[in-house]
Amino acid sequence: MDLPSFRFHPDPLRTGAIVKQAGRCVCCNQQVDYMYVGPAASIHDLAEKLCPWCIANGAAAEKFDVEFSERQPLVEAGVAPDVIDEIVGRTPGYICWQHPTWEVHQGKPCQFIGDATGKALRQMSKEELAAFMESARLDRDDFEELLGIYRPNSNPGVYHFRCPETGFNRFRMEYA
Repeated sequence: MDLPSFRFHPDPLRTGAIVKQAGRCVCCNQQVDYMYVGPAASIHDLAEKLCPWCIANGAAAEKFDVEFSERQPLVEAGVAPDVIDEIVGRTPGYICWQHPTWEVHQGKPCQFIGDATGKALRQMSKEELAAFMESARLDRDDFEELLGIYRPNSNPGVYHFRCPETGFNRFRMEYA
């Protein structure tokens, strides 16, 4: 069975949110070959217990009242409620130090690309760099220092998003 597609998280296998791992999904009770290993905010223990299909079709969100990313920042950014529901309840979250917060560009949610690479950070446009430095509260010297120490999957974490409409790259940084 093919993995479901996610509009705002196009490659969850590459990002590590979904892994090839046999298990039984606690939502559909099916034995599957892929499991979700990302964040799941719920009163239920869902760690590595959900299949990607139950995330995609909304069954996990409905059954367990689970959210895979932060809702409030999307509300504050003015994202349409149905799109917020898609991201929060039917899109795999991403593995990060704090709580997964979706980036928005011009009022539209971006796609999660994965941990930023040093190359992506060095190739930002002036506008992308200005937006990143503002959101991360960095000055030029701080950014240069970050370039010297940053490694994907480390501390600090820098997460790469891209606007599907404009191609604008957004980056979110956080510390452990």
